[in-house]
Amino acid sequence: MEELRLKKEIVLKALDTYKEALGIMNDPQYKEIYRTTRDSTIQRFEYTIDSFCKFLKIYMQYQLGITPKVDSSKGILREALNAKIITDDEFEQLVEGVSDRNSTSHIYKEEIAEILAFHLPKYYETMYDIVHRLIV
Repeated sequence: MEELRLKKEIVLKALDTYKEALGIMNDPQYKEIYRTTRDSTIQRFEYTIDSFCKFLKIYMQYQLGITPKVDSSKGILREALNAKIITDDEFEQLVEGVSDRNSTSHIYKEEIAEILAFHLPKYYETMYDIVHRLIV
């Protein structure tokens, strides 16, 4: 159970840093360094979604007695959907987020970064809502 609390704490801290970066990225006061703050926000999104999926996996193990037989983020999300931890809409959005995350880690292109920057706030909201909904 301690492992579950620790994973939740980690994902909450990651969400805090992600939110902070989103605020700076979207603040007109910092428009001259937009690309830098956007790229930092993307990195924070990457480690946040990774931590989020690890938390979901541990949550299913400790709270539901389900041991996901997969380690991939999309597989864990599918298991969470099947366990009714997340909704269909949340699943679709998070699978899109994992795909976006994977696209940034293999190849860097300006147009991909801009598309992802547009999606970053909704990914934050979805993960935040789920983590705060799950009682540990």
